[in-house]
Amino acid sequence: FPCMVSCRSSLQRLDLSGYSSSSGYVSEMLTHAFLPLLRALNLAATGISNNLAKAIPSRCPRLSELDLSDNAQVGDEAVAALVSLANTLRILRLERCTNVTLHSLCELCELHALRELSLRGTSVPSAAAEEKLGFRRRASVRHTQAAAALVYMRESQVLAEHEARNAHRRAH
Repeated sequence: FPCMVSCRSSLQRLDLSGYSSSSGYVSEMLTHAFLPLLRALNLAATGISNNLAKAIPSRCPRLSELDLSDNAQVGDEAVAALVSLANTLRILRLERCTNVTLHSLCELCELHALRELSLRGTSVPSAAAEEKLGFRRRASVRHTQAAAALVYMRESQVLAEHEARNAHRRAH
């Protein structure tokens, strides 16, 4: 990636999905480029190794979105390295990374800024992830709050209509 040298200081989004890591582009970028402003990195289906994935936080310190899906070699060690992005990483996709196991759950809990996490096709059972990370509970609370707000709005609307009818009757 010859342009990486000239544009790396301002690059904010980089999508290398589908590029084979055997071509050297992906590994060259992760071992030689420092991307201080990069916010989103898509390395899905690149075939990167666990060691290359572990280098991501040191090369992209402000990363808020990372997609490592469809990389069979990416596993628990790479997830552990992401803890250094605890305050910036908001979206993490690890779909079909079969070497990501239950051992990663503790590290995933350390990612305080995380708002979206996809573990489909990993070795992490969804029930275990929901229990450890509290996703079901949070979704349930949001659903309950939304339902309560909707009921309140409906009751307010019915009350307003009732008051309007009574005021109309009194006027006539």
